Amino acid sequence: MSFRDALLSAGLVDEKATKAAERETAHAAVAKVASEHARSVRRGSRRWYVAQADGRVTWLELDAAACRALESGQLAILEHDGATVVIDGAAAKRLLDVAPEAIACLNLR
Repeated sequence: MSFRDALLSAGLVDEKATKAAERETAHAAVAKVASEHARSVRRGSRRWYVAQADGRVTWLELDAAACRALESGQLAILEHDGATVVIDGAAAKRLLDVAPEAIACLNLR
């Protein structure tokens, strides 16, 4: 039994409080990954389209090398606080366990 489950069964916290704490933890993890693993990519002539969480579609203008890195999974696209950030693919894979909704694009080949 996890610590969370023990607190719930003992009546020390309710489900609403635990969900709020999980959201805060996930948001903090996304913010940390966005700041520590952001990658600078060169602007280029190719448009890489990304569907955002709110349903809008946006694009990034990337060079061919960045597009190949996204296609291979070496890079990923993260959506955080309305911004679209290119991050390291390995960091995005680790983030999948905590906040999969934050990953806008990740090739898992």
